[in-house]
Amino acid sequence: MLKSVFFIFSLFFLTGLVLAQSISRDERIIGEYILLYQKDGVGEIIKDNLAGKNYSRKYTKSGQVIIDPQIIKDDFKRHGITEPRNFTDLPVGKWSTFEDRQIETSFPNQPSLKSRYIFSGDTLIIVNQNGNAEYLLRLKDY
Repeated sequence: MLKSVFFIFSLFFLTGLVLAQSISRDERIIGEYILLYQKDGVGEIIKDNLAGKNYSRKYTKSGQVIIDPQIIKDDFKRHGITEPRNFTDLPVGKWSTFEDRQIETSFPNQPSLKSRYIFSGDTLIIVNQNGNAEYLLRLKDY
């Protein structure tokens, strides 16, 4: 009996240890950022509706990604949607990092996205799989 209790305890402990190690977060990413601009795969600035609007993005210590609700409101306007919406229920994403400087983000009902990331001073640069890069300026730490 004692052996089986010890075995079950060990199994739960090892399972928890493996799960804890499988989700890691580079603490340097934790904070609030604004999107400065995006560049395409050849280094040209992408001129779109996102640049220069100071949209924010937060990466929390608990692993949440919180996007600026204004980006959703502006997107509705661009598509001619004018009826009021409830922006308190915005989807909250999750993020984690891997040893080889990769960040994975996921949002409900969306496929997860793995990208590379680097820092240049207070700027977090996230390069996605097609080579486009987001330049995010750190506003504050969390």
